[in-house]
Amino acid sequence: MRRGGHWAVCGMAILCVVAVALGAAANGAGKVLFVSERDGNAEIYVMNADGSSQTRLTEDPGQDRDPSWSPDGTQIVFASDRDGDFELYTMSASGGDVTQLTDTADDEAWPVWSPDGGRIAFVRGTVDDGWYRGDSIYVLMDDPRLYVVDLDSGEETRFGSSIQSLYAPSWSPDGTRLAYHEIRQTVLGGGWGSVTLLNLKVIELATGKVETIAQSAATTQRVFFYSHPAWSPDGELISLEYAEANRSRPGKITSTVSVIESGGGNRETVVRGDLENVLTQPTWSPDGEWIAYTRSTMYLVPSDIYVVAADGSGAATKLTSTGLDYAPAWND
Repeated sequence: MRRGGHWAVCGMAILCVVAVALGAAANGAGKVLFVSERDGNAEIYVMNADGSSQTRLTEDPGQDRDPSWSPDGTQIVFASDRDGDFELYTMSASGGDVTQLTDTADDEAWPVWSPDGGRIAFVRGTVDDGWYRGDSIYVLMDDPRLYVVDLDSGEETRFGSSIQSLYAPSWSPDGTRLAYHEIRQTVLGGGWGSVTLLNLKVIELATGKVETIAQSAATTQRVFFYSHPAWSPDGELISLEYAEANRSRPGKITSTVSVIESGGGNRETVVRGDLENVLTQPTWSPDGEWIAYTRSTMYLVPSDIYVVAADGSGAATKLTSTGLDYAPAWND
């Protein structure tokens, strides 16, 4: 499975309760978008893949979040509450020509551009103000629903009408499927109480067929879940966050960036964290050799962005150092 070479916040409530340096091939290889609160509120920045030339692209009193590149790297889509509700906007790669894409009574978040450049997938619902605004790197919504908008016609299509509580969509490289994580709640005995499980799923857009790729589980001794899927550029793998809490290790969790085969299979760890170093929001380099991710404390700032070889070799390299950076998105 490994490749050779340089390879609702409620979910985290489980864990609250149960408590290479880069080689020359990666240096300067493309641009990485990210969100930073270093200037007082959430704004969108861009940097080189080695962490140099960190540049602010947005400047607005509202919260600008969830940036995603267009396939050709000339445009960026993002979510912002600059006009009240969270809506979707596009802008040029240099931060100009901001255009509002949606205008609804709901909130829109998690926009991701399709590989063919003609569509944007996103999640629509009602944002929980206590988690999406402020110092959280994560989003919690009421009634989150998956939509795709055609950029030529403006027509929106809802997918997976029976799916409840889905987050973080990611396109397959051929543009036919979307991976996402789905939240399900269950009640356990043994003092664990109510816990929230996050399952990794894939929906085929042409048919609406949904397949579970990674199933979370909860027992009176152990809870684990998967979230934040990201398809590798060749479509063979999906990177994800894997988190686990075990009653035999009270007050401790395991948090990893891992990979699985896109059709499902065994999970392999790329880099490992813990309660004080939660690893989340993985994104692939365009050549599939590297994974950038956010390292934070329980999905809250302080948080910074790191990069590691996708085959797990070598040490991770820290790209930002403000303690207020998250949500990387990589492009050529």
